[in-house]
Amino acid sequence: MGDREKNVVHDDYNDAISSHYAAYRPPLHQALLAEFFQTSGRGEIDIALDIGCGTGVSSRALIPYCKAIIAVDPSIAMIEQAILTTEPWANIAYCIGDGEALNIPDQQIDLVTFAGSLNYAKSPSLLKELKRVCKPEAHVIVYDFEVHLDEWLLCLGIQMPETAPMHYDHEINFDDCELLRRNIGSVKTVALDVSAQNLAHVLFSSTGRYNRLQAKFQGEDAFHQVVKRLDRSGLNLQIKATTYLYAYTQVTSVNQ
Repeated sequence: MGDREKNVVHDDYNDAISSHYAAYRPPLHQALLAEFFQTSGRGEIDIALDIGCGTGVSSRALIPYCKAIIAVDPSIAMIEQAILTTEPWANIAYCIGDGEALNIPDQQIDLVTFAGSLNYAKSPSLLKELKRVCKPEAHVIVYDFEVHLDEWLLCLGIQMPETAPMHYDHEINFDDCELLRRNIGSVKTVALDVSAQNLAHVLFSSTGRYNRLQAKFQGEDAFHQVVKRLDRSGLNLQIKATTYLYAYTQVTSVNQ
């Protein structure tokens, strides 16, 4: 979860798709965290906890703001990939686990983040653990985003088939939790300028899109054909996304 990147969980990735996925990700984690720190005025964090860290994208986005980061995910494969793609100097400790049973002493955490992972993680047991491990007045950030690519697929002559909707809620948050007081609530659409090559990497980074693009453009050079098509389109190359950001302060100490 986390940046568990829902596509990684549900798609049967091959090496080629994984390479596109690794080559470029829209910097939405960084933008949402920057919005939180600018809006809240919060300074440097001593210890942050990233629950459902997935491949570590969300954890690495915390580096500029935190002295130390603990990142947990229940998937061994995700944690292994996160370690492989994180610089050795980074202040991140990756752990296999989940938010319901954290191997962390009481009142240690100053900031908790859920990057696209709360839909899978939210439970009474999670809330109990947050109350235990967080310092009084700790911050909890819930954020997510939905990237919109249909216009670019249509530009390339591809229409994706209708699929059954996933039981996934981008807007899930902690508004119903008395333990937490909401300070920030933001849902908006953003547009990021990208190169043709980076836009193509995003288009090729899921199994469904990859297979249709390969079939349309025939063969190993399909990626380069798509880059040329996008370059020659004359359109303003952007990736649009709906972003969701909710930030909370813990209002009840562990002793209450």
